[in-house]
Amino acid sequence: MATTYERANKPIEALVEKALEQYHPDLHREGVTVDCVIVRRVVDDEDAHALKRAGYPLDAKIGVTSLADRARAVSPMPS
Repeated sequence: MATTYERANKPIEALVEKALEQYHPDLHREGVTVDCVIVRRVVDDEDAHALKRAGYPLDAKIGVTSLADRARAVSPMPS
């Protein structure tokens, strides 16, 4: 029942970059960056929801990295 975290692969990063450019051109022009982390949880040899909020499963979690974490080069991990 381990939860693993890994950096998203290049195709996912390209999709996020394209969406940022298309839907948020102002952020794209300002050089806002988006880091993607893939979270997996395997239970009994099957994928399970790795992220939850108030007991409900999540497909994604989005948050702003604090200045202190950016200075330490730490990416936020879902809680």
